[in-house]
Amino acid sequence: MAFNGAKSADFAMEALTQGLSMLKVKEITRQSNRLSQPDLRNVSEFELLGRAIIKCTLHCFNNKRREFVTSFGIPPIVMAKVWEMISEHETSTNPKMKKKHLMWALYFLKVYPDMKIMGASVKQETEHRRPDEKTIYKWIWIAIEAISDLHPNVIVWENQKTNDNHEDCLAGIDTIDCPFQQILCPNIRKPGHKKRNKAFMAKKLNGPGLRYEIASALRSSDIVNISGPYLPGEMNDLSIFRAELKWMLDAGEQVEADDIYVGESPEFVKCQASLACIGNEESQSMRRRAQGRIEGLMGHMANWNCLDKPFKGHGSPEERIEKHGKMFYACAVIKQISMEMGFKELWSLGDAYDSCV
Repeated sequence: MAFNGAKSADFAMEALTQGLSMLKVKEITRQSNRLSQPDLRNVSEFELLGRAIIKCTLHCFNNKRREFVTSFGIPPIVMAKVWEMISEHETSTNPKMKKKHLMWALYFLKVYPDMKIMGASVKQETEHRRPDEKTIYKWIWIAIEAISDLHPNVIVWENQKTNDNHEDCLAGIDTIDCPFQQILCPNIRKPGHKKRNKAFMAKKLNGPGLRYEIASALRSSDIVNISGPYLPGEMNDLSIFRAELKWMLDAGEQVEADDIYVGESPEFVKCQASLACIGNEESQSMRRRAQGRIEGLMGHMANWNCLDKPFKGHGSPEERIEKHGKMFYACAVIKQISMEMGFKELWSLGDAYDSCV
């Protein structure tokens, strides 16, 4: 079916109207204090551009939104906000970066296709030739780095105090292992030969990976800290916590975590295996609920195929690790902006959490 520009413009405005109406009333105060609504013209442009790229001819709003999220990970209103923040904070290294380049990067992060077929995937019907592999590679990494470099402005530790009622536990932490390439190292027992580098081996994956730590607020939909990448064979979850986040806590402050962190309980960590929780069924239940919320966030992150599939990059091991880190940080930034715009928020622990030990 031919792509009709006039009808698509009408559909774009219809989708925009419905999308704005779906923003929750409870988020208005937060958005006015943090993120303002993006320019409606930018939202409309991303709507039209996205429809042209994915050849979307669907008229139903829910179907269109599902198609967008499946292809780009986020709806047009969030794309527009990411674009405006890149411009505001000047994180792009190339002033010639265009909206379509941002959409290429989002498509790459979400779908994670082979670079050889990506040109056909992102070619618009109005373009005579599909973009070549070299051009796509150049611009997606410029865009990914521009998003990633927003993280100091978007992922803020103090946001854990949103809706704070002066309790001693404001955040929950966990790690996520992402598949990576097999890295070989010299085999000292067999000179001239190489062997698998065990430092990259992740038990959760039964193969090579990179590990990242994420901290999220317990009383709001906020990612408040990310760190990594770490080598799973060298640093377990507790070692990572002790290396950085532990020293960010205020006096008397704790974090929710799973039983791997029991070595730092009860002074710094609340977990089911803590002596303070053993024998207290209510506390045990709330620990499970809090951990489930954190794991839900990890599931959202894994929905980005670039974090769920083995890394495909080239270069030295250091360059490949750096690029994977850029992808992870970009996905975390996008997730945080999405939640602040009212999309795919984390579920609430409820008032019962505050009364639980």
